[in-house]
Amino acid sequence: MAQAPYKPGDLVNLTPDFANQPRVGPFEVIRMMPSRDNAEEQYRVRGPSGQERAVGDHEIVVESASVAKG
Repeated sequence: MAQAPYKPGDLVNLTPDFANQPRVGPFEVIRMMPSRDNAEEQYRVRGPSGQERAVGDHEIVVESASVAKG
């Protein structure tokens, strides 16, 4: 099993939502979720407002040094 690119505690930024509205972060990775059918990694993240959501690896943007990958 390959190690996930992000782990709990990592801070990440997300791509804009489906209406092209920015999602204000950073978002903290809370836990890994089961992979999707296409083997894409999924994560549970918490935003600054405290709201949690599930996101796929393709929604995460690496923009700052605070994001630890690997």
